[in-house]
Amino acid sequence: MRATQPAQVTQPAQVTQPAQVTQPARVTQPARVTQPAQITLPSPLWVSTGSMTTPRQLPTLTLLNSNKVIVTGGYTGGSNNGFTATCEIFDQSTGQWSPTASMARAVAVHVGQWSPTASMATTRAQHTATLFNSGKVIVAGGRVTGYDLVGSSEIYDPLTSQWSPTASMITPRYLYAATLLNTGDVLAAGGQTASGVTANCEIYYP
Repeated sequence: MRATQPAQVTQPAQVTQPAQVTQPARVTQPARVTQPAQITLPSPLWVSTGSMTTPRQLPTLTLLNSNKVIVTGGYTGGSNNGFTATCEIFDQSTGQWSPTASMARAVAVHVGQWSPTASMATTRAQHTATLFNSGKVIVAGGRVTGYDLVGSSEIYDPLTSQWSPTASMITPRYLYAATLLNTGDVLAAGGQTASGVTANCEIYYP
């Protein structure tokens, strides 16, 4: 008559803990796997993007306030002693280049047309042009005639269409790179100097 105990067996029937198993069912961390999906963040790398419509050497690249990039001039090996006045615009959102109006003498980067403006105080080539956040442009270094190097710098103000001299580079150079830092200063690196290829760098403080 006491056989009621086997008939009740309430504990095995409930088995609430195995039925819940909430932790294995969630598995939220493996399901997210956000890091493998982002891939570009863990290690630096270069990624291919669209090619320019015209192959060219020694052009200048300038970031516009629209976040597009304009490439101007350079050497193409064609007519006019191999130099070109053609220009193109790079759209970062599409990775594509598109031709824009060719240069006459100087840039009016806010429209699709070129118009003459004041000439630089120093004729130069193989220099750099860097756009400040203010909209002004600093041109520095380069070559003047033959292999004569120049370290002078000048700033173009689009509001007045005038150039004004500024501090010269410590080391005259050409074929170097220059970029605007987040601080608003300009970093110039490497290039060719009177003594050859250099790793020397300097910073311009406006």
